[in-house]
Amino acid sequence: MNTLYKNIVAAMCCTMALSAQAQTTPRTFQRNKVLIEKHTGQGCGNCPSADATLKNYLTNSHNKGNVAILRHHSYSNSDGLYMQFAQSLSSAWGISGWPQMMVDRYSFQADKTDRASHSFAATSVSSSQMVDKRMAEPTCVSLSFDGSSYDPQTKKLRITLSGEVTKDLPYLRVHAFLTQSNIQSYQRNGSKYEQDYIHDDASRAFLMKDVHGDALVPKDGKYSVNFETTLQGSYGGTAVKEADMKVVAFVSSYVDDSNGYWTCDDYSTSEVHNADVVSITDLPSSSPCASPAISFADGKVVCQSTTPDATCTHEVKPFMQTSDSDDAALNLDAPAFTVTAYAEAPGYARSLKSTRTFTLREVLGTGGGNASDVNGDGQVNKSDIEALARKILKM
Repeated sequence: MNTLYKNIVAAMCCTMALSAQAQTTPRTFQRNKVLIEKHTGQGCGNCPSADATLKNYLTNSHNKGNVAILRHHSYSNSDGLYMQFAQSLSSAWGISGWPQMMVDRYSFQADKTDRASHSFAATSVSSSQMVDKRMAEPTCVSLSFDGSSYDPQTKKLRITLSGEVTKDLPYLRVHAFLTQSNIQSYQRNGSKYEQDYIHDDASRAFLMKDVHGDALVPKDGKYSVNFETTLQGSYGGTAVKEADMKVVAFVSSYVDDSNGYWTCDDYSTSEVHNADVVSITDLPSSSPCASPAISFADGKVVCQSTTPDATCTHEVKPFMQTSDSDDAALNLDAPAFTVTAYAEAPGYARSLKSTRTFTLREVLGTGGGNASDVNGDGQVNKSDIEALARKILKM
């Protein structure tokens, strides 16, 4: 084989190797935020100092805008801020004492069972460099809140999580939590109880169905999932202020520990691939339904919206003509009743209200110049208006 031929073959092999490498290297994204989860409780004497340490870190860190906080009050179900399944979350990662703070549910050492390798110390931020390191690492999962909305009128919260997954990751899960800040409640601080302690970013409700996240199955490398809920007036007895409510969302995967006979879901091997947080008051109000058109046909009020799957609600306000005699002449151009209606549909905000006032001529009809006899007494008079009003209000 001459030298030129050898060089050509070598170049081709190199090109093929580079091409194969390019095809197998997954595309990556910059992380939105790093997730810090704090397992805490009102009866935890060390939690206030740990919370102060965490807040100090977030205030002074150059990465403070790149962190999503999620606090699980998992001390006991007697905790005033305890949330359903919080103890299940705590036991999944072997939390044996409080507080414990995890970064992206991720071990920075080879041994993923080393829980201390991804936990903040109770009163130290010596592990805070984990946030810096994690933020600098690219991810194979993108995450967006695009399409999410909150309607302050109906209190309906619609969260759309979408993105891409460019690597074959096992047992993908998607998580969404509703959190609340500025909760004034007691907290044991050492040997004393502080009545004015402020709890921030406390998890208040699951938006997903499974305590360990809902299964996520991308299609052609992309995913989109929806969560819908109606914001309650209070959670766990704590009144809700919309400005204090956020949604923390993240995508994780875990290593399934299977021995060939049964499957053991070892969620302690979880790793968060991307996370983000949004205040519900920063979400756009969803597109409103088309306001309904109001008509009257066959003795009935008819309301219709052009929005698919819309349902309409209407209210009728009748007008009574003031006359002492049923035989008094009727003014067919006088108002008979006013209808106010609005429309609602899944994924849309409530429509603006429509209003229409119908005259006696429109609802009684003139029948060749003579108004309709509604009550069937052979006469057209004031009593027909009352009968018509009663009939419409019963519909």
